[in-house]
Amino acid sequence: MSEISKVEFEKLFGSHYEPSEEVEKSRQEALAELTEGEEERVVCARFSRDTELMDHANMMVELWDKYVLNHPATILSKDAYERAYHITDILADFYQTAGMVCWPDNNDQLSVEVNDRGYGASIEFDTKENCFVGRCFIGTGMVEFRGTDVDGLKQSMGEAVTSHLNSLKEKGIDEYGEPLEDEEVKPV
Repeated sequence: MSEISKVEFEKLFGSHYEPSEEVEKSRQEALAELTEGEEERVVCARFSRDTELMDHANMMVELWDKYVLNHPATILSKDAYERAYHITDILADFYQTAGMVCWPDNNDQLSVEVNDRGYGASIEFDTKENCFVGRCFIGTGMVEFRGTDVDGLKQSMGEAVTSHLNSLKEKGIDEYGEPLEDEEVKPV
C-alpha cells in the first residue's frame, strides 16, 4: 500500500486525521505507561520477537474483511465500500509493519515477496548459510524454508506450506486454531 496524504485520508475518512505531533505525544504517553520506570531498551527486548502483535494485526485484517468489507450494507454503498477497502489495505500494511517490529534485525536486509496458494513470504539471503531463507506467515503460525535458487525456493516453500497445513488438518484445526468442519479434514 502506498502512503496516503492528509488530503487523500480526509477525502476517504473525513477530518479524523491527526497531525504527527499529536500522534507522537499520544505514543509517548503510552510508552511511559508501558515502561513504568524500566528502560525502553529492556521493554523493547521483551517484545521484539513477540509475534502477538502480528497475530492481533492479522486477526483485525481477517475480521474487517469478513464482517465489514464483505457485509451486504457495505457492498451496496459505493462510498462505504471504497472506504472499507482502503481500511483493509491500511490494516494489511500495518501487519507488515508489525512484522518489522517483531523481527527488527531483518529490516535492513533485501526482501522480496513470493506467493504459494495465496500465502506470501519474505525472502532474504543469509550470507552465513549461503542460501535464501524465507518466512511465510500462515494464520497465527510461521514456516521457514530455504533454497539456493528460485526453483529451490518455490519448491521448498510449497513443501513447507503443504506440510504446515497438513499438520493443522491432522489436528482438526485451521490456520487460526478454529475447529475444521468434517469435509475440510482432507490433507492438502
